[in-house]
Amino acid sequence: TADRQYPFMYSQCQAIHARSMYPCQDTPGVKSTYTAKIICPKPLTVLMSAIQTKHDVDTNTFYFEQTVAVPSYLMAIAVGHLVSYDISDRIRVWSEPSRHERCKYEFEETERALSAAEQLLGKYQWKRYDILVLPPSFPYTGMENPCMNFISPATLVGDRSLTWVIVHELTHSWTGNLVTNENWEHFWLNEGFTTFIEAKLLEILAKDNGEARRFHSAQGWEELESTIIEFGSTNPYTCLVYRLQNVDPDDAYNSTQYHKGAALLWFLEHDIVCSEVEFDQFLRSYVQKFSHRVLNTDDFIQYFELYFPQAKKVDWKLWLNTPGMPPITINFSTELERQCRQLAKQPSLISDAQMKLLNANQIVYLFNLLLNQKPSTITYDIIKQIDKNCQMNQYSNGDICYRWYQLCIRMKYIEVLEDIFKFLGENGEMKFLKPLYTEFKLSWPEMMPKVHEFFEEHKKYIHPLLVQQIEQRIGK
Repeated sequence: TADRQYPFMYSQCQAIHARSMYPCQDTPGVKSTYTAKIICPKPLTVLMSAIQTKHDVDTNTFYFEQTVAVPSYLMAIAVGHLVSYDISDRIRVWSEPSRHERCKYEFEETERALSAAEQLLGKYQWKRYDILVLPPSFPYTGMENPCMNFISPATLVGDRSLTWVIVHELTHSWTGNLVTNENWEHFWLNEGFTTFIEAKLLEILAKDNGEARRFHSAQGWEELESTIIEFGSTNPYTCLVYRLQNVDPDDAYNSTQYHKGAALLWFLEHDIVCSEVEFDQFLRSYVQKFSHRVLNTDDFIQYFELYFPQAKKVDWKLWLNTPGMPPITINFSTELERQCRQLAKQPSLISDAQMKLLNANQIVYLFNLLLNQKPSTITYDIIKQIDKNCQMNQYSNGDICYRWYQLCIRMKYIEVLEDIFKFLGENGEMKFLKPLYTEFKLSWPEMMPKVHEFFEEHKKYIHPLLVQQIEQRIGK
């Protein structure tokens, strides 16, 4: 935990781990309501993905009820020494005491984001939208458990540059939690829709005529390129719809379903329907049609073609069943994006003044461009110069740090090695740890004995799901 005073317990049921908590049909295709009665020692608090109906203070017994049917992966519980504050009459933020003040600034805009989502998608149906900031061992950026979203402490960066995490998770209140993929082979219906709508909401919140949406989508495209490079362009798990016969969904999990799915929806909106207004109306109708139900990709295609009978034909197989990058390249060019591309073309000349002109998300995008660059222009001397010119140790944003450290590992920049191990020891998020351990394996094999020693010493602080995935990449 952050405070290291009391024990902290939390669950992570996605994708197929609810069966380890209670007997169930552990598939998103089956939904149910539930009630719970949980007793815990004082002064700990119990939270669940449900509405608290009663608290017996004498026995510290908590009672919960979830009246909206949910799939098993959205069953969630957390117990810890927690404090809270209210953002609005339906939003409360929970955290360990030491993180209380940092949460207040970071999540201040949450009610505005939730209201914007309602305008686009329809009335919020879960009564409460509460947030729990978890300990550093939480392996995900966020988890959309209804009524109580789980959020990584890495979002507390002090500049609201990771507001998109909250926007993404609250969007799941409609796409995923209400409208649910029937199994994990159709996961893109969950994450692709959510990522696409998330960018729309960021545009609404920014009030910038599309700049925020396009730049955020450009970031997603670069993330997708990184994933395709890592998995390989012929890997079946880079299809939007893939087979999971005798395969654990966690082993197939990657960002393709998020960003390739969002790219498909962008293509449908801009190239097939050719009207954002009409496509927004379709999204609202889609949510209304399939709320409290499960569906597969064929159901989506059928509804789309029924809703837009005059639309141009779509090569669904090319988009859904072909591995690698999407069949077309989408131009998300914006001024924010062009500034980053210009710097990426001349990395040896990047100065501290130039870096300070970029916002945090632009720096993330710049480093992604450098990581994906083919052929790469990055050398050891350029990394050393960027470090000296830009004082890279001043950045604490994890999204910036892990990409910077990945570049450093690739160039065997030993001057920051201890900083890298410190970062690995303090963070438990999957998107940080997997790329860094993998980069050591690929780019710095002579460092692997030290990496293995460090990992063995620190894996007790890492979530077991993530430990397993790291061991698959670097060996035991």
